[in-house]
Amino acid sequence: MTTSQYTRYVQGSSFYAVAERTLRGMVGAVTRNAPVLELPDRIAGMRDAATFEGHSLDVLLESALREVLSLGRFAMLLD
Repeated sequence: MTTSQYTRYVQGSSFYAVAERTLRGMVGAVTRNAPVLELPDRIAGMRDAATFEGHSLDVLLESALREVLSLGRFAMLLD
C-alpha cells in the first residue's frame, strides 16, 4: 500500500469509540458505590480537597483509576 493509498484509506474509514465506551463502563462499574475511606485525623481534610484544584478525594481516585485502566500505570507525587 502506498502512502497516498493509505491516506485515502484512513480518510474514508470510520473509527468507533469502543475503547472510550469500555473505559467509561469499567470506571462506572468500579465507582458505582461510594468508596469507604478511613483517614487518620491528620489528613482528614483531604477528603474534601485532595488536589491543587480543590477536587475531593473521590474525584482523585476516579482520575487515578481512569489512568491506570487506560495506560496501565499512574504516578502520583505526594508532598
